[in-house]
Amino acid sequence: MDFEIENPHPPQATPESSKTELNRAKLRPQVSATTPADAPKFPVWRAARWLARACLYIGLALYVGGKYYVAKFDDKLDIDRNVRRDPTQEPLRKTPFPFEYGGHHYQIQPVAAYDISGLVVSRNNISSVFDAYHTKDSVDFRDICLVWGSNVGSGVFRKFKFWSMPWSCHYQTEDRAALDSFNESQISNNHLLSADPAIREKISKMEIGDQVRLQGFLINYWPQEASELARRTSTTRDDRGNGACEVLWVEHAEFLRRGGTNWHLLETVGGWLLVTAAALSAALFFLTPLGEYRKFRD
Repeated sequence: MDFEIENPHPPQATPESSKTELNRAKLRPQVSATTPADAPKFPVWRAARWLARACLYIGLALYVGGKYYVAKFDDKLDIDRNVRRDPTQEPLRKTPFPFEYGGHHYQIQPVAAYDISGLVVSRNNISSVFDAYHTKDSVDFRDICLVWGSNVGSGVFRKFKFWSMPWSCHYQTEDRAALDSFNESQISNNHLLSADPAIREKISKMEIGDQVRLQGFLINYWPQEASELARRTSTTRDDRGNGACEVLWVEHAEFLRRGGTNWHLLETVGGWLLVTAAALSAALFFLTPLGEYRKFRD
C-alpha cells in the first residue's frame, strides 16, 4: 500500500523563483479576443498604390494601341470621286458679322466661298490631355487635316505618318520616292467654325480614315474690341508654315465614306488613365505618412 505524505511546511517562493515565473509568462503566447473595432485597418495606402499602377499599365496599353491603330487606313479604300478633285474657291463679297460662342463675342470677316473634299489623315483631339488650347467651348472647335487628288488616288499617302499639334498638321516619311511623288499642294490643315450645333456635332465625329466634304467660306476672325488678335485664313494651297492653315466657316458638312474606326476612343481613355495614374502617384508621395509608406511599400 502506497502512502502520500503531505508536507506540512510547503516551500516558500523566493525572489529567484518569482523572477523565473515572470520570464516564463513573458514567453507564453498572449491570446486575446478580437472585436471588429480592434481589427487591423484596411491598408488604404497600399490599395491606392495598386490602383495607380493599374491605371498606369492599362492606360499605357490603351494609349499606345489606340495611337498606333488610329493611323491605320482601310486596305481596300473606296475613294469617292469628290476626293479626287481639288478644292474650289471663289471670291466673295460678304459683310462682316458678329458671332457669339461660349460666352465670347467675335467678328467674322468672310473672304472666299470654299468647297473641299478629302480624306482625313489627322485631327486634333480636344478631349486629349495633350491639347491644352482647345475645349468644347473653343470657337475653332475642331482641326481636320485633309489630303486629296493624286495623294489619295496614287495611294502615296499610305507611306506617310501624319499627326496633329494643337494648331498644325505634320507629315513624315522615310521613303524618298514617296516624298518626291507627294503633292504638297494637296494637303491642308483646316480650322473649323460653325454656328450650327448639328454641323458641329457631325464634324466632331469625323475621324481618321473618313472621306468628308466641307462647304462654306474662308474667314478671318477676331475677338470684338481686339482686332490685333485676328486669326487669318490662307487663300492658297501652296503656302507652308505659320499662317498656312485654312480657317473655314462651315455651312454644310457630310460624310462621303466612313472609315469605320473607333481606335481614337482607346487613345482618349488611355490618356486620361495615364493622367489619373500620375495624379494618384503624386498624391501618395505627398500625403502618405512616412511610417505607412515604409510599412506598405513592398
